[in-house]
Amino acid sequence: MLSNKYTHLTLVINTIKVIHHVFSPLSKKTPEKLLRVLDTALYFSRMELTGEEWMSIVYASLLLFPLFLAPLSIITTNSDNILFITLVITIAISSFIFYYPFIRKNALTGAIEKELPIALRTVATQLSMNLPFEICLESVSKGYGKLSDEIIEVVYEIKNGVPVQDALDDFAHRIDSKIVGRAVTHLKMCYEKGGDEQAAQSLESLANDLVRKQNADAKEFGGKLVMYSLVFIAVSVLLPALFQALIIVGSNFMDIGISPTQALLIPVIGFPLVDIIIMAWIRMRRPACI
Repeated sequence: MLSNKYTHLTLVINTIKVIHHVFSPLSKKTPEKLLRVLDTALYFSRMELTGEEWMSIVYASLLLFPLFLAPLSIITTNSDNILFITLVITIAISSFIFYYPFIRKNALTGAIEKELPIALRTVATQLSMNLPFEICLESVSKGYGKLSDEIIEVVYEIKNGVPVQDALDDFAHRIDSKIVGRAVTHLKMCYEKGGDEQAAQSLESLANDLVRKQNADAKEFGGKLVMYSLVFIAVSVLLPALFQALIIVGSNFMDIGISPTQALLIPVIGFPLVDIIIMAWIRMRRPACI
């Protein structure tokens, strides 16, 4: 199983390298500022690729444009319809590929921030029992999702001779989160103070602050969700119904300029695509604590 995993990973990496080699002239012309932003997102999302390599994938996805022409030509012979639908689908796919590192980075950061208050409370409780700091850290290396994966790396570095402060700093630098940076600062202070009762109370206080913030974020999102739901219902139910009414009733009195093929494809492809975009946007706005 493990060998198959590495085989697939190697195949993906080699494929990306080939794509980058083909599209490197285009990717090198990408604005430097955009490449730096992509480099940062790829680093924090644990994707071992450069901004140029990722832009090569984005440019390669644009080749999907002609690939969609053949099956669509079977559905309709209207060249304008074919070009428009193909263009929309291609832009949607290319946009998703471009934004994927940012989506992955936010998901990883959110998963870690979600588990952080409980983990800090666990460490604080064990510090108050006068357990060594390293053992307290190791106790949260299991059972806390993505956070535990990061703590495993911290513990590994410490066991291989890296100073505790440096190992914690490495953890903070791997995650694009001010909350994680704040937690690491408190953990370093606890270690430097020897893990006394005051240090444990400081960690407990920080954990309580983070829980209050998560509750406030969840409450705020709950209030906005009502508006989001109304927008989604309008787009997914009301607009398609009004569109169908316009097609059925309006065509009897006026030339609405919509062909039968367009009348079919807009509800079948257009409105569902908008629904997916809205749901994805709501999902990205959702706090990690929910």
